[in-house]
Amino acid sequence: MTKLISLLIGLLLLTAGAAMAEPWPITYRLSGQLSGDYNGVAFLGSDFNLQVTANATDVTAVSWFDTHDIYGVGNNSPLFSGPDLTGTMFIEGVGQFTFQNRIYVMDSQVNSAFPGEFEIGTDLESTIIRGADSFFESYHLMTPHTSLRGVQSQVGYSSLAVFEEGGAPGTLTLTNASPLDFQAAGGVPEPSTIVLLTAGVAGLLTMRRKQKR
Repeated sequence: MTKLISLLIGLLLLTAGAAMAEPWPITYRLSGQLSGDYNGVAFLGSDFNLQVTANATDVTAVSWFDTHDIYGVGNNSPLFSGPDLTGTMFIEGVGQFTFQNRIYVMDSQVNSAFPGEFEIGTDLESTIIRGADSFFESYHLMTPHTSLRGVQSQVGYSSLAVFEEGGAPGTLTLTNASPLDFQAAGGVPEPSTIVLLTAGVAGLLTMRRKQKR
């Protein structure tokens, strides 16, 4: 019996370690309505979808944000993934775009001025869009989340260098956004999923032991 318990513990640790070692793609999605202009042509209240794909196991805390005062207030080591991610944005009636500069995602769990913030931007300086909600105070960018609605939004206001779907370069400027919907698909399985997987493997081993007797 003791050997079986030791085997189960070993399986749990092995499975959990393997899960963390594997690349786990995760796609973050923000959607809602945007206003701004593309190459000088204005759009108002257009539906949009912005998504960025990262590797969940690459998420790190970046302590240099303690002194890099992006928002005008101190940030305590937000979680960060990038800045080598891929991202696409679709704006109804305007087009589908990719970004010329590298993309990052960031979750500032502790911020003295706002609740937790989730941000997508380019090259660590140009915010594309960010959302503020108490959910992000404990979210760690690694696990899926089905849907979070009504997220307070803010756009970066800076001009963004983009490519149209056909490859033509352009300039996208955002001026306003409605409350956002946030989703995260994929990522590292929750601990309960790892436990269930380990239990399944243990069950198969137990059955095999009984069949040999």
